[in-house]
Amino acid sequence: WDGTISGLVFTSPRGVHAVKLCVKTVQNLSSKWQKLPTFVVGEGTAQVLQSQLGLEGQGREAGSATNLVEFISRSSYARPLLFPCGSLKRDTLPRQLMEKGIAVHMVTVYKTRPHPQLESNLRCIINFEEAFPEYIVYFSPSGLKFSLPALEKLEVPLHHLKIVAIGPTTDSAIRESQLPVWSICSKPTPDDLVSAILK
Repeated sequence: WDGTISGLVFTSPRGVHAVKLCVKTVQNLSSKWQKLPTFVVGEGTAQVLQSQLGLEGQGREAGSATNLVEFISRSSYARPLLFPCGSLKRDTLPRQLMEKGIAVHMVTVYKTRPHPQLESNLRCIINFEEAFPEYIVYFSPSGLKFSLPALEKLEVPLHHLKIVAIGPTTDSAIRESQLPVWSICSKPTPDDLVSAILK
């Protein structure tokens, strides 16, 4: 990738971890990337990027793909931005960047799949009668995709729970599933999540 990209875009810590595994096999690649702008969605991804690859994430305060696109598009790029992503990525970020004339090279670097004990873990939580959950917080559309069938199988009354979405993409996915969104957390930070829950 030396000289063929203008920058990098990371939207999740998993993307950073996957790239870290790849970079181990290519000598000096991460040091060459030090000179390139690297963009991230959220503080958590920025912290992982710094600790795993030694790169400084720009745009961390954007909080969503759409806001990050606005941040990225303040500059111009001669070559594509490299976007290491997961198998279940939404097209929001690459589509909006391309609409602004910014080329994106997407590379799937990890596959998103459910935890093997997801259903049994959920069963333990909902069978604990003294503390039945009042809230469900979804951090991603994939979390919804994987948990919804198990929750329906366990006959969890989802329409009676307060469902909190982290960001507009997750909000859209929840609404597409015909579930009510009680609150939307605008940025993926603990403080913003607490504010969304206590609204």
